[in-house]
Parts: sequence; C-alpha cells; structure tokens
Amino acid sequence: MRILTILALFLSTSAYANHINTSSTASWYNDRSGRTASGMRTTYGVAHKTLPFGTKVHITNPHNGKSVTAVVTDRGPFVKGRSFDINQNCKSSLGFSGVGRLLFSIFH
Repeated sequence: MRILTILALFLSTSAYANHINTSSTASWYNDRSGRTASGMRTTYGVAHKTLPFGTKVHITNPHNGKSVTAVVTDRGPFVKGRSFDINQNCKSSLGFSGVGRLLFSIFH
C-alpha cells in the first residue's frame, strides 16, 4: 500500500512539473515567408527566446476567452518587456491585435 501511495504521489507531481501557466506580454509577427529559426512550418506558431523548438503552448486571450494551441517554431521577441510573439494565425484566432497580455500554458 505504501509503495502505491508513493508511486501515485510521484506521478501526480511529475505531471505538474511539466506544465507551467503564466500571463505574459505578447506581440504578433507575420511568418508567412516560411522562414523560422527552427525550419518548421506550422499553422499556429509562437516565438520564444529559450523554450525548446516543438514545445506546445496553449494560449488564451483573457479578454474574450478564445484560445489556440501553438508550437514554438521561432526565436524572439527581441523587444524588452515581451515574452512571446505569436504568428498571424494565432493573432486572428485569438482576436488579438498589437501588444497585450495573454495567458500561456506551456507543456514540456
């Protein structure tokens, strides 16, 4: 019984260790040229300075509740105070424009 309890505790905490929620300032960019730092093309892409390419990111616009799941395919943003850049498809689906706060759930 004790082993099962320890195993259940390990599995539940490891699942949470791989999931991060954050509210961050984001902007959007146009990646229609197909040139991304990773070389990957995806409909919903996101740029981040350090997250590994291929990391899935669930993005929610807290102002209207719309959300999408995107993949880290590029590097950036290179503007102080911004954590993420979302591509034009994410922007359209989220009803987002310019620069603002979005909610990000990161899955490693």
